[in-house]
Order: sequence, then structure tokens, then C-alpha cells
Amino acid sequence: MVHRATPHSVTKFNPYYLPYGRDMRMPNMDDLSARMEVPGKELDSQNKVGSHILTLARKLNEAYEVVVKLNKSSRAKQKAYYDRNTKLVTFSDR
Repeated sequence: MVHRATPHSVTKFNPYYLPYGRDMRMPNMDDLSARMEVPGKELDSQNKVGSHILTLARKLNEAYEVVVKLNKSSRAKQKAYYDRNTKLVTFSDR
């Protein structure tokens, strides 16, 4: 649980956020009581689902774009780190 809730050093997102589009609810974050609807904000179930899907799609798309950009930049760093002790070997033709 701790691993899935801890942000990754490269992506800055926790592993739980990327597939679900939200942060993990930890037991110490809420009092775990039932959530009440905000007065004046009652939506029928169809609008709630549609709104949730659009919000989730937007969040996941933003996270995907950030991860792709960071992955491209980290590949160059990883290659440089891997190649730092590499020596060029030449062979003579006899």
C-alpha cells in the first residue's frame, strides 16, 4: 500500500494514480464516515457518471502526457549513466 501511494521520482505520480486517475484514500486521511452530498449540487446518477468519466479521462490524459515527456528525457540520462564506463575497443586487421 505504501509503495502504490508513494510518488515515483521520475513521473512524480504514484503508481495508483496512473490507472485510476485519483490518489489513493488512506485510512488516516479521512474519518471514513459516509460522504454527504453538497446541498444544491444534487445531480441525477446519469450526470454524475458522465461527469466522473469526463473528469477521469482528462486526468488520465494529463498524467499520460507528463509520463511520456519525462520518460523521453530520462532515457537520455539512463543511457549516459550506462555508457559512462564504456571503452571503445578497436580490432586490428591481420
